[in-house]
Amino acid sequence: MNRLPRTFGASLLSILAGAALLHVVTSCAEGDPLAPSAADDAGTEVPDATLIPEQPDAAPPSFCEADQWCSVTLPVTTQVSINGVWGSGPNDVWIVGSPDLILHWEGSKLTRSTAYQRDVPSATKLTLFGVWGSGADDVWTFNAGNALWHTGGADLWSASRADAPPPMPSLVTAMWGRSANDIWAVGPLSHQTLTPTVWHCDGWRDGTVKWVPSRADVNNNPDFFGFPYSFNGIWGNDASVWIVGQNGKTRRTEGWNGESTAWTPVESGTSQELNAVWGNGDGEVWVAGAGGVVRRLSRQADGSYLVASLDLPTRATVFALTGFGPNDVWAAGADGTLAHWDGATWSLVEVPGEENVPNDLLAIWGSGPDDIWVAGQNLLLHKGSAVLPGTTMRKP
Repeated sequence: MNRLPRTFGASLLSILAGAALLHVVTSCAEGDPLAPSAADDAGTEVPDATLIPEQPDAAPPSFCEADQWCSVTLPVTTQVSINGVWGSGPNDVWIVGSPDLILHWEGSKLTRSTAYQRDVPSATKLTLFGVWGSGADDVWTFNAGNALWHTGGADLWSASRADAPPPMPSLVTAMWGRSANDIWAVGPLSHQTLTPTVWHCDGWRDGTVKWVPSRADVNNNPDFFGFPYSFNGIWGNDASVWIVGQNGKTRRTEGWNGESTAWTPVESGTSQELNAVWGNGDGEVWVAGAGGVVRRLSRQADGSYLVASLDLPTRATVFALTGFGPNDVWAAGADGTLAHWDGATWSLVEVPGEENVPNDLLAIWGSGPDDIWVAGQNLLLHKGSAVLPGTTMRKP
């Protein structure tokens, strides 16, 4: 998963007001335009009505079909921004956003969760940046208020705040971990506090959690504090953990090793802001961000990485990446950008419901190539071999 919520205009935390509404318009003629008037000559011939073509009605929404991108009906009536999607499987998907939005897909419907509000009433109106879990019984979500929430899988969220010991990240925009006891978090730099932007914790235990900063913002020089960089995206596997962020900064580590954890800078081939990272095993890692920039980093025999430029056919900013193999990679981004890499080229996908003003797509996640979710401003999409209840699409 895996993104600052994202921008709706110039501000990073403002919510786009207004969304495109789909209307079914039917046309109906009043009276009979073919009937002769009183002034008509008795000998005037009335044209055959069958020769006048009928005006077609507007195309109504149709039911979704398998392997199509289709809109998922949201159980909310207000304007929302969906910033994060993650699941443990096709029937256990968590969807979070703003304002104070947590949705859960349980295989047949979306339900809204509000239990976490009882823990931190003052934080209920803050933007939720994302969601991640190590499994169905270990799920985290995080926001702009120096707070994180954790659940064991039920609709009961436990909260922990940065202003209460032990210390926690000041702001989290992405999380990833190898297990419930090996979790990483990254976020943007606070110019007021200059706090570290990469953190690690050993999980939620007995109602407490301990976050420890990990210095990934300098080149492994213990005698130099340096100026922290913002990091926006994180991904990893059993071999390594990757983070990306400000000015194309890319770092890699083999894993948590306490204060001796070593982060190795990796040349990304760009100075653009990077928002997303995903890998196909340790040998191939993809990074993406501003200006449609996409780079593929391929590990060489000597341990270095060969950089290939695979930019999108658009300059729209990429906010999220996912994939299911070297020839099956997805990118989601600004202005309704959704693109697929087939191993040779990118193809742009037309997003349903984006006919008028395209909205930003901020998150993408899938349990496999036949079950993919994409989310953004007032929009939740699904594509899969099975049609989900409550999905529709508009005929072209």
